[in-house]
Amino acid sequence: MFEIYKNWMEFFFFIVMVIGLLVALASPSAFISYVIIFLAGLVAGRLVYSIKHKIKLPYYMIIVGFVLGYLIGEYYGSRKIAIAVFLIGAVASYKLSDKGFLMR
Repeated sequence: MFEIYKNWMEFFFFIVMVIGLLVALASPSAFISYVIIFLAGLVAGRLVYSIKHKIKLPYYMIIVGFVLGYLIGEYYGSRKIAIAVFLIGAVASYKLSDKGFLMR
């Protein structure tokens, strides 16, 4: 029997991976795909900043699940560019949060 309170990381990894796959399949062009993955990077950077003093591995795995699902479903554009754009968004959001530009 599946117990969600014991396996919550794997459950959300799968759910978010499917969401990433569906979002990627819904994007009609490479530019929109890059904008979506950049925004996902901004959210991921903010999430990592907000949990920097807590247990991080489950949250990193959930973020990786979204990116993995998105890269699997990305039809337009380059996967290497998408990873780079995601990382740029994540680092930018983390640095802006650290400097205090984004609300806490």
